[in-house]
Amino acid sequence: MELSKLSENLYQKLLSNKTKEKSEKVILWIALGSFIIHLTIIGLIYFDIISINEPSNLLKNPIAAIYTPFSFILVYEVYLLIYFLPKFLQVVQLAICGRHQPAFLHLLFPIRLLRLFKQLLIL
Repeated sequence: MELSKLSENLYQKLLSNKTKEKSEKVILWIALGSFIIHLTIIGLIYFDIISINEPSNLLKNPIAAIYTPFSFILVYEVYLLIYFLPKFLQVVQLAICGRHQPAFLHLLFPIRLLRLFKQLLIL
């Protein structure tokens, strides 16, 4: 019983709508800040304010700074995938199995889902 309560608390803290909205704002600010910091470092190297022996291409070209925020946005997209996947699977399960079927038929959901994917691949 304690394990289910712990998993429910963890689910509420990590996958709630409130957490999703907060993480979206945090990731946006981190991405923006990292972009500005990356451009600043490139500028400091370009104007010889700081010197780095053999700087990589990421520290020479200002266009490379565009990649920095997208790295953080990619992490957020993985979070969104984890956030929406259970909801999507629940909708698919209801669509395939129906709402008014006995509980044991829901155990057949993975088999039905695999058959559906197989049919889609044949098309």
